[in-house]
Amino acid sequence: MKTIEVSEGGLRAAWEIAGDGDVRLVHFGVGEPAPAGDEKARGCYRMLELQVVGENQHAHHGQKHLGTAPANRLKYRRHRRRGSHLEFTVGEAGGLEATVHYQFAPGMPVARCWTEVVHRGREPVVLDYVSSFVLTGLAPDGAQADCWLSIGHNTWFGEAQWRRARLTELGFLPVGPTAMKRLACTS
Repeated sequence: MKTIEVSEGGLRAAWEIAGDGDVRLVHFGVGEPAPAGDEKARGCYRMLELQVVGENQHAHHGQKHLGTAPANRLKYRRHRRRGSHLEFTVGEAGGLEATVHYQFAPGMPVARCWTEVVHRGREPVVLDYVSSFVLTGLAPDGAQADCWLSIGHNTWFGEAQWRRARLTELGFLPVGPTAMKRLACTS
């Protein structure tokens, strides 16, 4: 297993490239990385989720984009770092290739993330979903009580009105390996 680590502006990130070519984002934050857990747990930390029409999900958990296909078949091809920009390219035998970009902001613990998808196969495919950023393990074992979510509310006359709540207050309860809860915010 190969590990790639980046530290930019106080933000620390780490990716693992498993023996089978699966690329996993195992840490993305300002603190120390939590222990990664066993191989089965680390297998859930996929860097990218991508769903194609007609493919099944391998992990049905409510209305989430988890365990998507063919994302589970996309394997490491290469990575490249240019200054504060890091990109990973993954692909599969059918011709689908994705490049996941991480652009780190100098002097701040912030990153801009996006994904580009190219299809080089003979048969057409229809993309149903592609992630720009996936973070698994936001609150590792027992840390849920210490996690807060701050949401900025913007109205015509009251911009940047922040509200803060614990994840457990929003219904994210540690009852299994993945939460069934979903939270959506619009402005």
